[in-house]
Amino acid sequence: MDMEIRDRFDAIRSDNVVEHLRDPVSYLAALVKLLKPGGSLRVFVPNGDALSAMLLGRYSYVYWLPFHLNYFTPKTLRVAMERAGLRHPECLVYNPVGSWTHSQRQLLLSPGFDQRSSSLLDRAIRKSWLMNYPVETGAQWLRLGEEVVGTGLSPA
Repeated sequence: MDMEIRDRFDAIRSDNVVEHLRDPVSYLAALVKLLKPGGSLRVFVPNGDALSAMLLGRYSYVYWLPFHLNYFTPKTLRVAMERAGLRHPECLVYNPVGSWTHSQRQLLLSPGFDQRSSSLLDRAIRKSWLMNYPVETGAQWLRLGEEVVGTGLSPA
């Protein structure tokens, strides 16, 4: 059953969801059906091409194993959005402040670090987050940031 136009949305944001799904294109297509004609969908996913993924591998903020089932790049997210029926999909890369701190915690601390009391090393890593800012900014300028943001329009 089709929704009435008045029951649809002008814009929808999906923030760090599709990387957890077995069929991300079907999910995106379902969101497109919820948009008004010309409505906007914005999708946030971890960037499989991130600098931290290249340098740290499975310890990167991007590779949240075993919960991420899909890894996107700007190109593959754009393709998924096109296949879901979005028009004019565009993708950009950015780096959330603190993402490198999370990667360092994954690399240097034992599994479950976020489920127990902070160790001295964990507190030191978290307090030194500002030292990561130049790396995070440089990665973003190089389009190697931790997140991909895709925006597309529903069919008119």
